[in-house]
Amino acid sequence: MSDLLIKKSTLATEKELSSENLPLVSDEKSSTLKEKETIVKPYFGARIVYSLLCFSVSISLSILCPFLPLEMEKKGFDTTYMGTIVSIFAVFSFATSLTIAKLLKVFKGRDILIFSAALLTLSQILFATLIPLDFSETNFLVFAHMLRGLKGVTYSSTYAVVYAQTLKIFTKKD
Repeated sequence: MSDLLIKKSTLATEKELSSENLPLVSDEKSSTLKEKETIVKPYFGARIVYSLLCFSVSISLSILCPFLPLEMEKKGFDTTYMGTIVSIFAVFSFATSLTIAKLLKVFKGRDILIFSAALLTLSQILFATLIPLDFSETNFLVFAHMLRGLKGVTYSSTYAVVYAQTLKIFTKKD
């Protein structure tokens, strides 16, 4: 009778373990292989997505620099404001990074990434339409600074999420 109880408890334990997707094999080599498979497979896609996000954010931030001075000269604007348009990005990025990090506790990282991607797309489109429109110098500078500031917010939000998620991925034992 006691032998039957031991077998039942062993079966229950094995059933519990299999429902948690833990390896049942006691062999060290096969259990670590199974753990690596369960860690690497779901995060491989996330690594690609994060890499593409970082790449697209970096490109969208740096693509402005070669073209803006030429466009400002064509319109007859003073190019000394070029430095403030480019550097306002860093000011906004620095100012909002801690706020975005606190928002990660409230919202999911995926939601913040979607929001930042939409905001980046919007600011890129608006900045592209800013050049052909006929603005006064003051209006152009105000809108250019605002849109570069939005890009700074998207930079800080994207990288805050990517850094947080990367820490979660790479702190797993390999």
